[in-house]
Amino acid sequence: MISLPGLIGRVALMVPPLVLALFAGPKLVSGLSVDLAFPVPVFIVTGLQLPQSTYRQTYEVLSGAVDADPSVLITRAEAASRAGMPAAVAVALGREGLKASPAQTRGWLLMAQTVNPAMATRALTMSTYSGPFEYYSLSARVRVTQKLLPYLSGDDRSIALRQVKNFWSQDMFRRNLLQLMSSPGGPQLMSEALRDTPDDIRALNRWLAAESRKTIKRAAKKAEIPVMPRAH
Repeated sequence: MISLPGLIGRVALMVPPLVLALFAGPKLVSGLSVDLAFPVPVFIVTGLQLPQSTYRQTYEVLSGAVDADPSVLITRAEAASRAGMPAAVAVALGREGLKASPAQTRGWLLMAQTVNPAMATRALTMSTYSGPFEYYSLSARVRVTQKLLPYLSGDDRSIALRQVKNFWSQDMFRRNLLQLMSSPGGPQLMSEALRDTPDDIRALNRWLAAESRKTIKRAAKKAEIPVMPRAH
């Protein structure tokens, strides 16, 4: 027969594992959910387009991350937005993530693409403050600026246009510049961003002309029909 002190001792030995399981269980489930969602969250960050059904599955999988950190909440919000779900779903998740971590650049960028224009302009500025030189965020931020430009004014407009200017002044963004310049409103947006630096405008025009010639040469070379050797 087990004595009362012995029983208490055995129960005491069981307490640490039970406490560990109680607190570690949700963490484990959350971690498994994030692992199952991989690599879609990476593709969301880089801007790679996937079928809406894939984003919907990612949204559902990440619902298991009950103890998720703010970045996971933002990823789930982005997945909801790309899946074509009601904007309110993405906004609610985005706000939850930003409440826990206001420095989430992608969270502010998501809000800039989802909420009404008056709020979106402030969210766009906050995304700049929290991550002005994040490569993928800056590229997306310029696209959002194109849509919000009619609503941007004052400091919000100046800050957004400085980000657009980085597409020219920072070499690592040059490959995105051609896409911007060929999009509706792109040339006008860049012209306004470089308005105070006419030398940059001239240099940009020379660069665009050179890139155009390269494109024409590549197309011509690709269109060449190889000459088969003569049979002897």
